[in-house]
Amino acid sequence: MLSIAFGPIVGYFCSALTLSMFVDFDRAAAKDIPDLSQHDPRWIGAWWLGYIFLGIAIILMSIPFFFFPKKMPSRFKKSDDKKEDDVDTTFITTRSNPVLERGVVNTITRFLQLMKRLIMNPTLMSLCLATVGELAIMSIFVAFIIKYVITQFGVTIVTATIIVGSVIAPCTMLGHLFAGIFCRRFKLGPKKATLFVLCCIFITLCVLPVLMFVGCNNPKFAGLTTNYNQRENHISSNNSSASGLKLPNLNSECNSGCSCMDNMFLPVCGSDGITYASGCHAGCSQKSSSGAVMLNYTGCTCISDPDSEDGYGRAVSGACSFHCNSLIIYTILTAILTSLTAMKDSPLISIILRIVADEDRSVAIGLQQLLTKVIGYFPAPIYFGAVINSVCLLWQTTCGEEGACLMYDIEQYRYSYFGLLIGLKVISFIMFLIMYITIKPVNSDQYKTVELEEQGSSLPVLNTDGTGVSQKEV
Repeated sequence: MLSIAFGPIVGYFCSALTLSMFVDFDRAAAKDIPDLSQHDPRWIGAWWLGYIFLGIAIILMSIPFFFFPKKMPSRFKKSDDKKEDDVDTTFITTRSNPVLERGVVNTITRFLQLMKRLIMNPTLMSLCLATVGELAIMSIFVAFIIKYVITQFGVTIVTATIIVGSVIAPCTMLGHLFAGIFCRRFKLGPKKATLFVLCCIFITLCVLPVLMFVGCNNPKFAGLTTNYNQRENHISSNNSSASGLKLPNLNSECNSGCSCMDNMFLPVCGSDGITYASGCHAGCSQKSSSGAVMLNYTGCTCISDPDSEDGYGRAVSGACSFHCNSLIIYTILTAILTSLTAMKDSPLISIILRIVADEDRSVAIGLQQLLTKVIGYFPAPIYFGAVINSVCLLWQTTCGEEGACLMYDIEQYRYSYFGLLIGLKVISFIMFLIMYITIKPVNSDQYKTVELEEQGSSLPVLNTDGTGVSQKEV
């Protein structure tokens, strides 16, 4: 619990610290480090520094493991009248009993029978498919949440990292804690625990559609979200402006004589409050430096300014500031979703242990982990990344090859992001509903136990036909 709660917090805040430093701060003199804002697309933080800090921390924390004994003390006390060799011989003799093991063929046969029992268990398969959807959502959330906050609300990567770290880790801890106390207090069985999970997912499905509309409109970017000299013509759902001109299109009559390169992306903020891809795309004819990297552009034919002598506007390097006031609402709703998502984990562990036989539990858990990782966790960022790429307005190109996305349609980004999450959550809800209908606790009459007098514990043993319990001594 402590590792789940404080591990992400340490990681996120460590990332915030390192990303606030310039990537080459260790090799460049202070005077040579460019005076860039973290909002500037050219800013690159010291992403590599965190690996050094955490690597050293892991090495230091691993030192106590070298002081562990070679052999851990036994769980059961050994009788004084038996030597260690006698105990080991008895154990080997018991394990090689032909009733329990009959060679490799028998082992494979029993394993196939075990897998058949698990696959033919509709409750277990519903649980596995439901957790596939849940783990896919978690994978998407972890991989894209910081990028989503940066894109939607116009904050720096440092601010986004601090916000995400301050919300996810504490809410996850509180969700696990509440679910554990609740299940223990009311002694929830498999049926009621599944109902508890269904309630959590249903509330989540009610909150997710609200988040689709928590955000802001696209910032004004000439040629991408609004036409040149058309401040009120914002981008619509079909990527066309109100004037009927197709967007995106960085070329216009006002900059036709500048021969601007399509892959030039050095945003400037015009005096009209619109961001342009570069001074060239703004039609600026003159520029002057102000500071290390700050540039002032004048005579910009694409920017109208009635106060200037020639009617042309001016611009400064860097995109226009973009702030969205919905960040607080988004943070609160995300905290609720994170808590609800964490609350279902504890009941699921108890459910999977109660819907299969005792001797099938380890394989059932392994099967669930295999399916959730292979079908849910690993592929999710791939197809979700493809969905996100479909709403990119401007791609970075180098030597004719497509690189990173420079500008997203943040409205379509928001709809695609939460639309996919809602779809996966609906699939998960349906699978849990099927599980609730089909769930049946294991019939204890089918499984008996053989008491181990020496160890004071019990062990279920399958008959050779896989249907009952062997009456042989263990």
